[in-house]
Amino acid sequence: NPTHLPRRLEGALMATFGSGFITTAQIQDNAVTPAKISSGIILQQLTHVATTDLSTTSGTYVAMTASEVAITTTGADVLIEVIVSGTGGATWRPAFALFKDAAEVLASDHFVNAGSGQAAFVYLDSPTAAAHTYALYWKSSAGGSSVTSNASSGEFERVITVTEVK
Repeated sequence: NPTHLPRRLEGALMATFGSGFITTAQIQDNAVTPAKISSGIILQQLTHVATTDLSTTSGTYVAMTASEVAITTTGADVLIEVIVSGTGGATWRPAFALFKDAAEVLASDHFVNAGSGQAAFVYLDSPTAAAHTYALYWKSSAGGSSVTSNASSGEFERVITVTEVK
């Protein structure tokens, strides 16, 4: 409160902030941190598009090569959006999962029907403030039978988008 300041200091404050507004030039670099920003905004967003063909016969979840995003979060919520496609056979299909830091967080054997198709899923995470890696894993619903993800055509790319929101 300016009434409690000595007159000399009060005048200095008024001279510095005489208009009542602070311009961008008056804000020190790195002074505005995520902790000071109000809610409802995107803090950061990273997207990875994989365009390599893959195949597996594994009956347990294995990492899909080049299908991950590493992000250093501030502790705010993280929204993960995935689009992936795969091909199996007449009675088996690829099953997909989302892993965070090598631990499964979301999986289903029913993202893609027998034969082939695309899957899309969304997951909201509440991670600690740290570096995290979100990755796609997959398996064959009939271990030993081959499933593929043909992304090189550009038609069925694997896309993972990680968005930190406050």
